Amino acid sequence: MANTTCEVVWLLGLLKGLLVAHQDPTLLYCDNEVALHIVVDPVYHECIKHIEIDCHFVQERIQAGVLKTMHFPTQNQLTNLFTKALHPTRQQLLLNKMRIHSLYSPP
Repeated sequence: MANTTCEVVWLLGLLKGLLVAHQDPTLLYCDNEVALHIVVDPVYHECIKHIEIDCHFVQERIQAGVLKTMHFPTQNQLTNLFTKALHPTRQQLLLNKMRIHSLYSPP
């Protein structure tokens, strides 16, 4: 999350340099609920000291209104289509999301 936050901050700086206004917080989707709890809740963060710098960096950007974190379930990620063996119904659902259809099926 810290690497993505750095990229978002850089892109926002670039947009500002190009005089493009961007007022809303950037949505950062993550499928790891524990990571979301760590960066949002400082009390939970106290249990995990070894990732302190990254967490503080992301927390500061969330508190400044630059980022807003959102949970995105793993089973809904389109990349699973290319990286995992899926049940045929899940595979078909993800293919439909990408609007990929078989050349051999009737229109």
